[in-house]
Amino acid sequence: MQRRTFLSITFNAFIIPVILGLVAGSNSLMGNTSHLDFISIDIASHFTTLITQPLLSLYIAWQVASYRKITPLIKIRKQKNVIQIMLLRLILAESLCYFIIFYSMFLFSGIRWFMDGNAILGIAIMLLHMVVICGLNMALIVLLDYKYGTSIIFSILILPMLYHYIIEMQSLLIMYSPVFDPLYRAIHEIYR
Repeated sequence: MQRRTFLSITFNAFIIPVILGLVAGSNSLMGNTSHLDFISIDIASHFTTLITQPLLSLYIAWQVASYRKITPLIKIRKQKNVIQIMLLRLILAESLCYFIIFYSMFLFSGIRWFMDGNAILGIAIMLLHMVVICGLNMALIVLLDYKYGTSIIFSILILPMLYHYIIEMQSLLIMYSPVFDPLYRAIHEIYR
């Protein structure tokens, strides 16, 4: 009975990340049909950064905050480390599930991968994006003990946007290919 309940809780926890990954992937595919390089579609899709990834972070924050009511009971039974490890595993699995669904949408769509730039740098950009989002989502575990959770949630929602608009758009995408540099596009009259 306990095993079946755990499996149903686990299955229900992954419904939202799967739906968000499907929505983000389908929106990215529909929104950019003029240029079919995977990295440019992935980074140029602001919908994922502005809508789906914050929704995923809010969903994870809600899951972690739901355990705050029972933290005194967890501390009395000295099970705090066990619960934190279980929550960290669940958060990591949900974040990875989101990215697996999101990237698999591109994999099965026929879009060419790394057409404009170096494949190794493209893979590094993808992995760095995953690590940043998964790491920030895993940082939400402090909501179990921290009294002022709204400041943590706000910073977790803002940091991916700063990473996307400052680091990815202004430096990583240009390092991937000079085609994404506005000056290079203006000189060579490339309009996308």
